[in-house]
Amino acid sequence: MDIEAEKARKFRISDFDLIRLLGTGARSSIWEGRDTSTGKSFAIKRTFKQPEDDNRYLDQAINEYEIASRLQHPTIRKVFSLKRVRRVFSIREIHTVMELCLGKTLEEAPPNSLLEKCVVLIEVAKAVHEMNSKGYVHADMKPDNIVVSEKGRVKIIDLGLSCPLGTVKQRIQGTPSYMAPEQLVCWPLDARTDVYNFGATMYWALTGELPPTVVPHQDNSISAHQKSAIPPHIVKPGIPLHLSYLVTDCIKIEPSGRLGGMDAVATRILVIIRELERDQEPTFRIRQRHGTGHGGSFLVSEYRSVAVSERLGPERHVIR
Repeated sequence: MDIEAEKARKFRISDFDLIRLLGTGARSSIWEGRDTSTGKSFAIKRTFKQPEDDNRYLDQAINEYEIASRLQHPTIRKVFSLKRVRRVFSIREIHTVMELCLGKTLEEAPPNSLLEKCVVLIEVAKAVHEMNSKGYVHADMKPDNIVVSEKGRVKIIDLGLSCPLGTVKQRIQGTPSYMAPEQLVCWPLDARTDVYNFGATMYWALTGELPPTVVPHQDNSISAHQKSAIPPHIVKPGIPLHLSYLVTDCIKIEPSGRLGGMDAVATRILVIIRELERDQEPTFRIRQRHGTGHGGSFLVSEYRSVAVSERLGPERHVIR
């Protein structure tokens, strides 16, 4: 359903004035809405079911709300409420009130420098580690699910495919270019699944290319001898070797060959950030991007170097 068709439906939700349509998905639309009692702005996600559909889209919306409501991390988009809309005896729509995150995705507007990219990536790595520590796998990390807001805050915006650690999915779910091999054959998912998804995301962010997609055999097995990704520093000369090796350590075919968790990934990114900072002035101007924000230019001013604790504590790198 395109944007004009969605507008024509004159979607309404109680207690909110809908300001504008921000985007649409397969069975969803996201609106900017203003609370009529407080004046605060939120993102309102409408997920709907067509007569021929099963419940997968509604189930994903409920799943996203249930998991996100259990997480409290500044890099994970907050959810506030969920409403089930029934028609006759079945649920036909889900309305979710979420934190409004205006900006551009990593896919739409990747940062210019290696340091800027690493600053975004470490925030995501720490947030996914928090998810894993709470017992969940994100299972759908990709550039399109990472937003840098107009104030420079990094946000993970989609938890629809997230699930408890150890989950065996009944069907293949995800974006093939970023999926771990175990996702393609419906094996149990764990933190190393997120390590692979994140590694594929890093690969794209650094090279502009995708690692080769793993192809399962007819017996639903995965061979460790499938074609490996070309290391990023070979695809794009100038990428530091230790950063390139970090990526390849994340996207091993066998889960046992990858880094064991996102905490290990974040720790190595932190070392890389510190090395990159030593090679640059502590404060530098980021080139302004025009026409990349919703209804205006993307607000980018300065990146200021700030410390991140060795234990990956609350201190954060922020583009501000």
